[in-house]
Amino acid sequence: MISTFLVIIFGIVFTAIAQFPLKTREIGVLWTGLFVHIIATFALVWITRDYYGYGDMLTFFRVGSNIADYAVQDSANFFKLLKIALTLEADLPFEIAHRADSTGAITAIAAMLIIIFGKSIHTISLIFSLIAFSGNYAIYLVFRQVFPKAYRLRLMVVCLLFPSAVFWTSGILKESIAVCGLGWLFYGAYRWVNKRYLVAIPFILFGALLVGISKAYILFPFSLAFGSWLFWRKAMVKEASFLSKPIYIIIGILVAVGGIVGLGILFPRYAPDQIIQSTMTLQGYGTRIQGGSSYQLIDPMDKSLSGQILGTPLALISSLFRPFFFEVHNFLSAINSSETSALLLCLLITFYKRGPREILKLIASSPTLIFCLIFVISFGTGVGLATTNLGTLSRYRIPMMPFYGALIVTLLPLLGPGSNRA
Repeated sequence: MISTFLVIIFGIVFTAIAQFPLKTREIGVLWTGLFVHIIATFALVWITRDYYGYGDMLTFFRVGSNIADYAVQDSANFFKLLKIALTLEADLPFEIAHRADSTGAITAIAAMLIIIFGKSIHTISLIFSLIAFSGNYAIYLVFRQVFPKAYRLRLMVVCLLFPSAVFWTSGILKESIAVCGLGWLFYGAYRWVNKRYLVAIPFILFGALLVGISKAYILFPFSLAFGSWLFWRKAMVKEASFLSKPIYIIIGILVAVGGIVGLGILFPRYAPDQIIQSTMTLQGYGTRIQGGSSYQLIDPMDKSLSGQILGTPLALISSLFRPFFFEVHNFLSAINSSETSALLLCLLITFYKRGPREILKLIASSPTLIFCLIFVISFGTGVGLATTNLGTLSRYRIPMMPFYGALIVTLLPLLGPGSNRA
């Protein structure tokens, strides 16, 4: 109980420091975000442990507790724990499922925190929740710099108060670490684009490490989006000559393609020559585990590349807009449906008010919106193809939601006079 209280105090101190660059109305949203994350943590623990009685969070905590007990017996065991946290093989006297991948890494991180703070699932879950909260705050810091002031409150809401994103990052889950890593990676990339290289490098390395040990596949669409962002930023410089713009295209392509190839070497499972097979394997798992939220976009018997390609439009639509209101069957799916329905409504209003031509013009005028668009399309398509359950889909798409939300709310016309985007 004391450790839980101390973690909450730490969250309050972090928020008090984080509010310094913000204005009054932003500060209110920031503190609301903190308290919503705290409430969501207790809610997620109750739902997972006391209502359902099972879930990934309970497994991470239980196995993490066992590893923590083993680690404190001998100082040499801490090095094994660190290796597992880095998704490396380590000899243990007991079996851990998927010890050399993201599952093992999250379990090891939970074990480290248990050693420090004790065996309280509320305390460890709160730490994971605050970690994710910091990542979403980092994403907002970038949006705050590049978009007009009139959009700040909208952007804060999609970054810090998106219900499903808050819920699924408020516990001992991979999404919590991944969102933190993605947020600070994005912040570092923004600093890099603005030639603040010495500031950017630590954030990029820290963010990439967290994403790599939790959900490495996020790095692939991020690399593609970052290459596009870098090119667009350079190509839009007014002083750039016509002849220099092809150079920026080449640089952007090299960053995107080089990043994907390099990541494929580091994470062979997600390499371009393996990703189709990995996707079909996940689809195969889905066909064997059926439930009220299960769905199929592609014939499970179709193992061809063309079949996967034909399924990409439906996969993207699923990631962006499902579950639809007629697919609701419980409370959680109702919340997810209300979110996607609200985003769909905002998108329809945007198309009605602005029209496709103006929307494309606005996106093309903003390198940051280009990043959001490329990341959402590539990430959303991949998740949509690999997922065959609406509940799982709502959880797996969490890393893309701040960028998806930002894309929509910055294109949605303001009620009053606005200003040009940066």
